[in-house]
Amino acid sequence: AVVCIDNEIVDTIPLDNSGIYRFESSDGGYNIVTVADGKAWVSEADCKGKDCVRFGKIEHNNESIICLPHRFTVTIHSDGFLFRSEE
Repeated sequence: AVVCIDNEIVDTIPLDNSGIYRFESSDGGYNIVTVADGKAWVSEADCKGKDCVRFGKIEHNNESIICLPHRFTVTIHSDGFLFRSEE
């Protein structure tokens, strides 16, 4: 799972690496990503609406969870592909 904040990669989490990961957004908010059983999901966030929490679990290539208020995304890249910025 590739985690981005403000369109920048901040972490990559293997789906076989179960755990709970907290990410601070640039606006002072947070999203907590849980990884277990080969799936990832946003288990907690302090954004308004909490659509990212209600989205549920993702596990397939190119599936994403998006938190617009925090400019936060989690995307599955099971083929090993990672975004590369143009230089």
